[in-house]
Amino acid sequence: MARRERSVLSFVVRLAVAAAILTLLLRTIPISEVTAGLASANPLYVLAAMVTVLAGRTIDAHRLRILAAAQNIPVSLGLAVRINLVSVFYTLFVPGGTLAGGASRVYRLTAVAGRPAASLVTVVRDRWDATFTLALVGLAFLALDGSAGVPSALFVLLATLAGALLLYLVIFVPAQSRRTQALPRLPLIGDKLDGFRRALRQTAAMPASVQLRAFVTSIVAHFAGVLLYWLLARALGLELSLLTIGWVRSAVVLIAMLPVSLGGIGLREGAFLYFLTPCGVGQEQAVAYSFLVFIVAVLFLGILGGIVEGRFWLSSTRPFAR
Repeated sequence: MARRERSVLSFVVRLAVAAAILTLLLRTIPISEVTAGLASANPLYVLAAMVTVLAGRTIDAHRLRILAAAQNIPVSLGLAVRINLVSVFYTLFVPGGTLAGGASRVYRLTAVAGRPAASLVTVVRDRWDATFTLALVGLAFLALDGSAGVPSALFVLLATLAGALLLYLVIFVPAQSRRTQALPRLPLIGDKLDGFRRALRQTAAMPASVQLRAFVTSIVAHFAGVLLYWLLARALGLELSLLTIGWVRSAVVLIAMLPVSLGGIGLREGAFLYFLTPCGVGQEQAVAYSFLVFIVAVLFLGILGGIVEGRFWLSSTRPFAR
């Protein structure tokens, strides 16, 4: 099967999974009550949430700049923001999902410096930092929350943290990355492997100060994300503490990242329902909250990314070239 056909098939399957999960949820939860909850959302809180999600993406873009600079890829903050927005558009609307979004980031970084291997390693490291700190922040909020939380949330966070640490030991620790020099040189792709080895060694050899800057930036970005979720909870009148929202957000985002649904649709709703019901939130409120989170934190950014991408293809100046 051709790659294009596999990509389309993957898109169709993920769309079907999303539709199936939503159908099952809405069979027991009246859609009228969900839509009524959405319609009652306080617009001022929603507007503040939109500003917050853009601020969070800007902070994320700063982390991308830090990691790109470690590979000698010069990226302005504005360009990094556009790259991240476009990746959301491709993740949400294009067959391939997360892979398409990641590929778009690699492509745009490569356009800056002409070094695909360094761009790929930068994107992988950026994703690692975001995921590792997401789990870490979630665990911190769960530990500080007065309620016991949901045991499965603890499992999701710990499993993610353990997987991220294992990946770091295998790929990013300098002693491990040096082993890539022993990989055999293969015909036709030998030069590409050499470029990948160099990029991997360069990332592994990042000064501790640079890694700390990326780490702190990730933490700040996730705190902005917690504030975003709190604002949306307040928009619907949900009485949830910042501590509860902190660990629920991390667990939900990690579950929604599983590449089995379109944009995490269905998975996100099911996770919110599962984690918030024990916290005293009604089923229809939990689903309405999940839809509002999707609209502001995903769909809104995806539409902005589509506008940015459209301007790129219509512009003769090619704004991603610098």
